[in-house]
Amino acid sequence: MPTDRHTVFISYARADSELVTVAANLLRAGGAKVFMDVRDIDYGDDWKAVLITKIHEVERVLVFWSKKAAISEWVKREWELALELGKRLVPVPLDDTPLPHRMARFQALKDLAPLFEFVAWKRERAEEARRGPWPGGFGPSLEKARHWVLTAWKGAHKNSDLRTRPPPSDQDIAKYVTDRVFDGFSAITLDVPRVVRR
Repeated sequence: MPTDRHTVFISYARADSELVTVAANLLRAGGAKVFMDVRDIDYGDDWKAVLITKIHEVERVLVFWSKKAAISEWVKREWELALELGKRLVPVPLDDTPLPHRMARFQALKDLAPLFEFVAWKRERAEEARRGPWPGGFGPSLEKARHWVLTAWKGAHKNSDLRTRPPPSDQDIAKYVTDRVFDGFSAITLDVPRVVRR
């Protein structure tokens, strides 16, 4: 069966689908023909047969490797079949889970790590925003932000008498974080002086 150039089979654990979908969309935007089960298997198809057929047809198989992928029976079947068929196998680590010995000899695509970290960060921020205000305290990101802002405040006032300049209140920090951090990229450019100046 001839293989089409620039065709990719995506092997992944379902729990990682959010991260993998981002990478698959980038590949599609770059002109690759990407097979991803949840998108490309029609209702009523024999999904096992479709997976096997698609692995035969593609040029390469990208294996998105993670803790979940390492315990997935189907991820293992897919990458092992790709090896048997002599397909170009490209491991794409999603975390620090070691690759299996037979897969570890292939050059891994690690350049996507910052993209995956950003997607995970955005997911965490969205989850925290969805949960809303925390009664009686602050959520984990607000606690980190509070620590970071107070540390920056102390650093900005290390040569002055701290008693004359009160630190920002928890409410100031919560408002600042809610207004800015949950707004995407702005967390990277936090304007500390606006918070610490009173």
